[in-house]
Amino acid sequence: MRYIFTHVPKTAGTSLLEALESRFGADQVRRDNRMPLSDPKFKRNFKAVVSSLREPIFSQPFVFGHFLTAKYARFTGDGFARRPNHTYITFLRDPLQRAISHYRYWCRSDGRGNRAWERMQREKWSLEQFLCSRYFANIQSQFLWGFGLEQFHFVGVADQYAKSLLLLGEQFPVFRDLPALHSNQSPARDETVEVPSAVQAKFKTLNQRDYEIYHQAVAGLEVSLCRAERASSGLIDRPHSRSSMTDACGGTFSAFR
Repeated sequence: MRYIFTHVPKTAGTSLLEALESRFGADQVRRDNRMPLSDPKFKRNFKAVVSSLREPIFSQPFVFGHFLTAKYARFTGDGFARRPNHTYITFLRDPLQRAISHYRYWCRSDGRGNRAWERMQREKWSLEQFLCSRYFANIQSQFLWGFGLEQFHFVGVADQYAKSLLLLGEQFPVFRDLPALHSNQSPARDETVEVPSAVQAKFKTLNQRDYEIYHQAVAGLEVSLCRAERASSGLIDRPHSRSSMTDACGGTFSAFR
């Protein structure tokens, strides 16, 4: 079995990568950080299609990094499908909080070679400019291009990282008891960022696709948490009554699996 971890920037991916390498060894994890969004849309999507037509030739059981999931899927002619014996995993995050974290990270990092970073630095973008940029809109959806959220075997929520990690271990015992590290956090993480309401409204309009898949991921996590509690009483502490949990778990939403 091969595990494909698509790391959307600023969704707790560095913490998960360090936990994986600590558990299995760095030599067992293939890092793939080609920064696809530094390429124009057509070019990066074309590269993903070309890669999907080739059989993987590496031996590591874990693949982790900033790449389009489609790269490690199978191109069907009108879309992408799972490869046999491949498990697809990703984490999503509240779009606005993810974007703010992304901006802060780029302000303190050296991203030379990434044309988008170079433009932001050259033009000295403010947070508002970053949030209202069409280029940076729907970043999470762009990483999942061509590969629907329902095709993932597991979708975690970075805003509920510890619970997501616990559920990942319950679903895939190979990941059981991974440490819930908190790496690569912004030094200003605890500071409150005041984003004007007009900017928030424009951001939500520009990032509708990301909000849609994020809310879908949160709903899936809620269903999975309910099922986990019902299967093993006291597995996760949640402030719901048993009857309300039963109602939530009995809904029509189908959790990722």
